Amino acid sequence: MKSVGIDIGSYCIKVMEINSSSKGFQLVHFYTHPLTIKPNTDTHFEVIEFLRNLVAKYDATQTKFVVGIRQDKVAVRQKTFPFVDRNKIAKTLPLELEDEIPFSLDNAVFDFKMQNITPPTSEILAFAVKKEEVARIVQVMKECSVQADIVSNEGSAFANLVEKWNEPVGTRITTTNNVVLDEITQIVSKKVSLMLNMGHSHTLVSVFDAGKLIAVRTILWGGKYIGEAIAKKYNLPLSEAHKELETKGFILTKKEELSTEAKAFSELIARSVRDFIRDLQISILEIKAELNCEVSKIEITGGMSLVQGLGPYLTQHLEVPCNRMSILDSYSQVYFEKSDLNDVSAPISLGLAIEGLKKPRNPAINFLKNEFAIKDNRLHDFWGRWATTLQIVFTVFVILYVWSMLRADFTNALASEVHTNLGKTAEAALGIARKKATPAAITKALKDNKTVVSDFKSAEVYYQMNSAVEWLKKVSDTLPSKTGATIDIVRFQVQDQVMLVEGYVQNNREREQVFESLKMLAMHETVTRNSSNLPPFGAKIPFSFSLNVDRGIKKVGR
Repeated sequence: MKSVGIDIGSYCIKVMEINSSSKGFQLVHFYTHPLTIKPNTDTHFEVIEFLRNLVAKYDATQTKFVVGIRQDKVAVRQKTFPFVDRNKIAKTLPLELEDEIPFSLDNAVFDFKMQNITPPTSEILAFAVKKEEVARIVQVMKECSVQADIVSNEGSAFANLVEKWNEPVGTRITTTNNVVLDEITQIVSKKVSLMLNMGHSHTLVSVFDAGKLIAVRTILWGGKYIGEAIAKKYNLPLSEAHKELETKGFILTKKEELSTEAKAFSELIARSVRDFIRDLQISILEIKAELNCEVSKIEITGGMSLVQGLGPYLTQHLEVPCNRMSILDSYSQVYFEKSDLNDVSAPISLGLAIEGLKKPRNPAINFLKNEFAIKDNRLHDFWGRWATTLQIVFTVFVILYVWSMLRADFTNALASEVHTNLGKTAEAALGIARKKATPAAITKALKDNKTVVSDFKSAEVYYQMNSAVEWLKKVSDTLPSKTGATIDIVRFQVQDQVMLVEGYVQNNREREQVFESLKMLAMHETVTRNSSNLPPFGAKIPFSFSLNVDRGIKKVGR
């Protein structure tokens, strides 16, 4: 299964493709498409054209498409419920957020993610977005000729890079290493970490406690403000100004012997960053007050994090360690270039792609609910594709069914007629009454009749057959007279049509006379000389002849 995360930004479109298997997942492709940067330019059709060409490469039945909504369009609140059942939470959530979100319940879509479960209570992070924003994303994807499977948000997507999203939500365990004692108030507070995704038009501020997302903020500051300042100062096109920022942007954190132009360029960037720092400090104060926490470290990513010296500069002004985080190094199976630009561009699209891999035990944030819920059109598509074939198959089935019913009726009628005729024939031929003319009775009568007929035939055959005595007389009449030869017959045997004659003669001449005499009795005048087994008898010569004779057996019957 493939999951494709689509991050539609104001400066660039980022698309991450993940291929999952039973052994894990691989980061297969990462696509970027810079958008046209001109004042009063609508990039809507540019976005549609790029995505339409891209999604055409995928099989929609084997791919999940996940799209993110900008975080400044989504309200995030942390809530606690006295139960852990997800269905109950989903039903109760809108009422709990009614007074806390800046839009009406009827015009909002809600979803949530479990943070901690401490039976019987549960802590969640709730997300709410206007229906108009969800409808806009759905319409954009339709114009790209693809159905979005999940519409999520930047905050929950970015959290997938830190949280153990493939594990079920468990009971939270707090350790002493995660708390700090305030020097003035002596109130115990927890340590949290901030992760900043510094984009083109806004910065996503994610707050993590023990590796779990607990709050999300959006600061409307990004690289476009620095680009506009560079374009204005140096009289450059906006696109050229952004290229200068990406390739040469830097901030000096200490006094260095550089040219006046370099110092001026650094100060121009630093001045804009100080505006961001001021807004970030306000957000940090709000986070501390709301969550009763202390910020222990800050990690940055996004396109603006490539500005040289930005991390140390933020550390100086915020007095919190600030370093650039490495995203792609956390994954072993990456099949595209692990460059710095890809590393800072991929976080949101990668997090969205991971949303498509989540299991029901820890489901993805998905605003496709109620009227936006995906309808299962598989049956409709199946019927549209196979309607004609199914109609033909059904027609053939009906015809075969009717034919089978008629065939059964014909068979029963023929069986009844055969039984009637069989009874009549049995009564006429065998003398069996019709009521008793069952197959078993008829079979027994035929068997008995066959035996009688066979006996009659055998008797008739043997009655008309010539006996062995008659053939002995014929042999005696055929052989030479006693005056012509002295012949002593010792053995005479007739079996079926084979006759055997053995005996003694005075010499070879007399033996040939016997041989020639027997030819007259043999069928086809064929007589076979056999080796004689008779014992010696004086000076006499033994002989043994066999021949086939016609005994007058006649075929009787048919």
